[in-house]
Amino acid sequence: MNISEQIQLWNQVVIRVLDIRVKRVGGGDEICDYVTPASMFMFVANGRGELWTNDEVWLSERFHLIHIGKGQRITVQSADFLDTYMILYNASLPASALREFHMMMQTDNPFMKSWAVSPSEPLVMLEMLETMLTDWQQIDNGQLDKEKNMKDVHELRRLKAKGEFIRFVHATLQERMEHAHAPSLTEQVVRYIAKNYRGMISMEQLAQQMNYTPQYVSRKFKEQMGCSPIDYTIRLRIDLARKLLCDTEATLQEIAAYVGYPDTVYFNRMFKKQTGITPG
Repeated sequence: MNISEQIQLWNQVVIRVLDIRVKRVGGGDEICDYVTPASMFMFVANGRGELWTNDEVWLSERFHLIHIGKGQRITVQSADFLDTYMILYNASLPASALREFHMMMQTDNPFMKSWAVSPSEPLVMLEMLETMLTDWQQIDNGQLDKEKNMKDVHELRRLKAKGEFIRFVHATLQERMEHAHAPSLTEQVVRYIAKNYRGMISMEQLAQQMNYTPQYVSRKFKEQMGCSPIDYTIRLRIDLARKLLCDTEATLQEIAAYVGYPDTVYFNRMFKKQTGITPG
């Protein structure tokens, strides 16, 4: 579905804002395998980090905006500190909407899709998010007001938060029209590794996939990630192996083979090199 059709649908749907929150990620704290209960916008501010949605990854530097569909798994990792603003919402078409819009929703629902944009005016978006967050916190604290017969005030706050959300969506769609985000070379490499890490991966193979020289791919990747693609592959394998060792009853041999190391002795050596301890 193209951006014009998405704008048409945004003009037709009924919007309900479900939650607005902010979470600091980094310093050992991360968002790991969080399943989105609704459609969500995530705005990442400051620092650098990796944002995974199922098999897709975005590499955030300073500011990044991602839309994530309902039911997707999110993992956010950072060696720095990232402030992640999250807006959960529901969009539904009224029964009175034209049949063509219902068909669009059934065949290619944009509210279930993941995409990203690097905003050209991130501080404007950040200010809008701060305003929405402040309004929403007043709503959360307004539960006592309802008990004091101030329901109208409470509903007005909800209406204001919804209005701010619509302004935010407008700014987001404008950014998408003007600054479509294509995956960077580094993002393409990370996505390829994530899908193929269980097999043999070499710099020559990666370079061939990306249509660049091995030296260029390695240099650009290291500039953004601080390590080579091969070192990143090793880290990905060992991180998964640690999780499987903790969370399953699979044998060491089974886990080693699963993450791409059929030679258990070599797996033991790489595991200890990465973590400082043996798998046992």
